[in-house]
Amino acid sequence: MNIQHQATETKGHYSFATDGGPEAELTYSRAGDHTIIIDHTLAPDAYRGQGVGLALV
Repeated sequence: MNIQHQATETKGHYSFATDGGPEAELTYSRAGDHTIIIDHTLAPDAYRGQGVGLALV
């Protein structure tokens, strides 16, 4: 499973997609030195039962 991560000082984004498949994603905001807030998650039905959502968290 190849999960991509992009981040700035205040926000971040994890994503996963197969070739031509839908994208699963998790976005977050930093709320301090040791705290993040997960703003949004999406795991399309195509990935149901494959552990994609859990891997993003």
